[in-house]
Amino acid sequence: MKRAAWALFWLLAVAVLTGVAWLLANRFLPEKPITSKPGPVALTPPTEADYKAWTSNSFAGSPWERQALVDEAALIAKNPGIAERDGPTLRLFYRGKLIATLTSSRAKRTSTLLVKVLHLYDASSGRPENVAEIRGWFGEFDNTAIVMPDGSQYPVGTASAAPGGKWLVKGQQDWTSSDPTDLVTWPDLTVVARFKPSCHVLSWIDETHFNARCGYQGRDGWQLFNAKVSRDDSGHWQMQSAGSLPENADEVEAGLGPPPPPDYISKDPHLHFTATVPANRH
Repeated sequence: MKRAAWALFWLLAVAVLTGVAWLLANRFLPEKPITSKPGPVALTPPTEADYKAWTSNSFAGSPWERQALVDEAALIAKNPGIAERDGPTLRLFYRGKLIATLTSSRAKRTSTLLVKVLHLYDASSGRPENVAEIRGWFGEFDNTAIVMPDGSQYPVGTASAAPGGKWLVKGQQDWTSSDPTDLVTWPDLTVVARFKPSCHVLSWIDETHFNARCGYQGRDGWQLFNAKVSRDDSGHWQMQSAGSLPENADEVEAGLGPPPPPDYISKDPHLHFTATVPANRH
């Protein structure tokens, strides 16, 4: 009986001493700092020195990629829910659903970024929804695609959506490209009109009128020109040139090139194209 009492006494004593020691440790010892997972690091644009110091021909890891990541961050902030960037990984969403996960690799010299957000019509919601346009680099080469709602990719040179999101212009950023400019329906991607010049949309006026910048190899060689594109009453799409531009017009407008000489004469001011409808309409 006495042994049992002494055992109980020592158990209680140990418990009390342990509790006192714990209280003293938490009362007088310095607190451990609370750690948390660091948030994303804010990107800063590259400097002129960064560009001059870069010697590789790879886009991955370059100052141009860094600037593209800065632009991507601004695009994601402006269009919440379209994408998430986690280091080399880009996650893309459509109406809140994850549809694609794309990972860049400097070791493989690859880089994939969100470069544009298109507003394209969704029949189930009855309104235009955000759709991602991405660009992927492989060394010094790149291609561009629209990420479809199911996660598949539709290759484009550059794309622009009509205000209502039911038309899509599939064009080219390079005006000396030999690829045509297609007008397609969304989301079935049926080509309803094709123009020979390589164009990219400058602005939409309404559902059936837009302004474009185009390149075309005519009788006087390659010509860069602005054009007005519209659908006439019979349903045919027409392109009318406003006169050719100096070959460095894009650089001049960006403040990166000299203006054309005062005696510059526009060629083919009445250049006109009627779109064709390809036999293979996709």
